[in-house]
Amino acid sequence: IGSDTQSFEYISTRDADDFYYDFNTPITFTEAIQSMELLVTGLTNSDATLTPRFRIYDITFHLDLSSLSVDSVENNLQDLVLFPNPTKGVFSFNKTVKSGVIYSLFGAKILEFRDQYQNIDISGINTGIYFVKVTDVYGSKKTLKLVKE
Repeated sequence: IGSDTQSFEYISTRDADDFYYDFNTPITFTEAIQSMELLVTGLTNSDATLTPRFRIYDITFHLDLSSLSVDSVENNLQDLVLFPNPTKGVFSFNKTVKSGVIYSLFGAKILEFRDQYQNIDISGINTGIYFVKVTDVYGSKKTLKLVKE
């Protein structure tokens, strides 16, 4: 995967056994497509009448939490919420957001903000119900309801 490689040599005396290979290959998961290439070389079979074969039935990844900060895992698992709601003039999100737009019930853009997730001042807008469309730091979008008292 990427520039990381693992290799092994295996000689089997039975065709019916399933074998599990465990490689400690660090992988960074991103939103981009990553390819994994498996090269199988030197297959031989003691019985010349049978075709050599190598099958991969499953690939499993294990998450090593020691490689992630607790905050990273916790932030990704928490739902995005805004508080206090209802609010009289200032609200915040429970985690970082990249951008957001506040819309009226009729779809009119009321306020736009970037790289701000705490103490967003809405004291200048009228009392009512609004929708807040937010894009988080990972590019996910969510729409929340906001009540201004």
